[in-house]
Amino acid sequence: MKNVVSSPRSSFLTRILLTAFAVVANSWASFGQDVPIFLRSNYVERRIIKTKSDDFGVTRLAKGYFVFCSNGRKSISKLIKRPKIDLFLYDLSTDKVSPFDKSGLCEIENSKYNIGSISFSSDLKNVFLSRNRDLKNYEGYIPFELVQVDIADETSECSVLSFVNSDYSYQQPFYDTKTETLFFVSNMPGGRGGYDIYFTKRLGKYGWSAVQSLDYANSPNDDLFPSMDADNNFYFSRPVDGRGLEIFCLSNGSRIPIVLPGPFNTVGDDFNLSVIDKRTIVLARVPKKNGNSDIFLYTLK
Repeated sequence: MKNVVSSPRSSFLTRILLTAFAVVANSWASFGQDVPIFLRSNYVERRIIKTKSDDFGVTRLAKGYFVFCSNGRKSISKLIKRPKIDLFLYDLSTDKVSPFDKSGLCEIENSKYNIGSISFSSDLKNVFLSRNRDLKNYEGYIPFELVQVDIADETSECSVLSFVNSDYSYQQPFYDTKTETLFFVSNMPGGRGGYDIYFTKRLGKYGWSAVQSLDYANSPNDDLFPSMDADNNFYFSRPVDGRGLEIFCLSNGSRIPIVLPGPFNTVGDDFNLSVIDKRTIVLARVPKKNGNSDIFLYTLK
């Protein structure tokens, strides 16, 4: 048998091709491993909230219910000229929408406040929300602040979180009861650009640890709408060239964000994914360019 000797050029090309193949293979393997298994199931999509308003800020309240924000539905906003962002309750068993009852939640029901997003502890005794401040900041716009509401049997107590700086905006809170960690987005200094995702751990009733950036989720663009599921998978959204906002996932323990597959991401803006349970997922989407955001429901076949 003749000995076959490869030329230096052919050996070099072979190494390049093998390396490229290995990179592609590893990337596909990583994709398969990092996307939670239940998100690879066959879900049925249904647009459940479509109005002339922007509907967003989805968060799980309890089994069968979620709360969302809207800036044009008839509620307290009908009493003022400019539609405000307010909270609404969605009943998954009946597909009915009703104003979220804010009575007893301190002064939050006051019509001067826009509620940007809300999050609940698992026992519903603690509420975290973003609302507009009363005064403009040094740049001339009204920022949002984070408020903690502690609910007792017949009373509630509200307080602005101690780390909030009135010059910057703090929005889209998500509270993880298991780890007592509050995630949120802010345009405070020190981030990678735009709005970044931060977190802080609860220390006692009113104390919070030093705010830290969630570096492996942040980018030079806006990183928005943090949330987690029961298996510690972390979700957020950021803009992608040519596609708008896309939903990313940090699978349990991972530090490499993976973009979710369809049907959760489309050519439109996709954001604010909330896992009600492994058979029920809700997210917000802007289906048309320059259109309003609607809310979509995904259920297993």
